[in-house]
Amino acid sequence: MKTLRLLVGASLLFAGLALSLHAVETSDNAAAPKPGLRLAVQSPFVSDSFVRDEVEDALYYHISRVLTAKDHSLVVSPFKGDDKSGGEPVLTVSLVKWRTNRIGDIECLLSAEIRTADGVKPLGIFLGSSSAITRTRGFLGRDFERAAVDAGGQLGSVLRERGLI
Repeated sequence: MKTLRLLVGASLLFAGLALSLHAVETSDNAAAPKPGLRLAVQSPFVSDSFVRDEVEDALYYHISRVLTAKDHSLVVSPFKGDDKSGGEPVLTVSLVKWRTNRIGDIECLLSAEIRTADGVKPLGIFLGSSSAITRTRGFLGRDFERAAVDAGGQLGSVLRERGLI
């Protein structure tokens, strides 16, 4: 009986200690600010303003989804040219082309630069593609999405390698 009381007492002691450590850990995590990134998407080669807005919204969605997929604490918010970001880096992504090539594959070519407190740093050109082999009838839009996600994944890899996000 004494052994049972000692086991129950020890388990209650350890459970209380574990709960108090968990509470300290979560309060430290809650106090830490989430890293933020402002994302500006430009499509200068699209002449129709309605289509330009749709293309920019689609690219914003796909790139922000890719950037937050590996780092769930990263907060990506849209950036318009007249906004003032309070110290958050601004990632500017420009669509160079998003097209079907001669053999029917979809290509998404993006250029990117990031503006931080240290200045503007060009990140390079990123080419995403989607193969025509996997295309099924009526799903051409998904191939355009896959190409954008591929280019955004390459951009996210460069940002992580350089320690910018």
